[in-house]
Amino acid sequence: MKRMLLYIMPVATVFMLVGCTQNGNEQTEQNSSTQTTQTTQSQSSTMSSTESSESQQTQSSSSQTEQSTSSEQTVYDQDAISVPVEDAIQIYQDEFSDADIVEIDLDSSRGSYYYKVEGVDDDTEYEMRVDAKTKDAEKQEEEKLDPEEQNGKKREQDKLDLSDLLTIEKASEIATEEVGGGKAIEWNLDKEMKITYWEVKVEDGQTETEVTINAQTGEVLEVDEDD
Repeated sequence: MKRMLLYIMPVATVFMLVGCTQNGNEQTEQNSSTQTTQTTQSQSSTMSSTESSESQQTQSSSSQTEQSTSSEQTVYDQDAISVPVEDAIQIYQDEFSDADIVEIDLDSSRGSYYYKVEGVDDDTEYEMRVDAKTKDAEKQEEEKLDPEEQNGKKREQDKLDLSDLLTIEKASEIATEEVGGGKAIEWNLDKEMKITYWEVKVEDGQTETEVTINAQTGEVLEVDEDD
């Protein structure tokens, strides 16, 4: 009887050890499986968040580009006016180096836009026309000033301040924003009370509005709606 008990006890012990080992392996496998699942879910969540962020950034960038393009297309006709006002000024100054510019107009004639630049020296007025698309230039007029304007009087009184000048595009943006829409179709750079200003004509449907803007600061000085 004692011998049988001695045989049974070792066998029982072996079965207990095997059972513990199996339980331990199963627990380890469960823990490993749980960790793998959590890691996969975490990676999936991170990738989904990244993709969502990139998608939002792409949509935002696309929206901003569309808004910018839309704004450029509506404020004025960029296809017809590719020469900036600074280039027209330089062309005039290269031709009449001793004259000061007193007025610049930009408007259309037979479907094309031209800068008309006027300037004076002490006794004579000079006018030049510059194609706003090709830069082709031609002299228009040259005439003596009236006696009361000679000896530098008109030159001193009407000389434009061309420093830090607003571009055609910026002046157009300010004018159309002030009106609330439409498209800029004519521009005049002039001077009054020692202030150089842009006068921009905006066409919105059947309505035309002239917006006067400080040519250096961008401040709107006057708005005049045509009846």
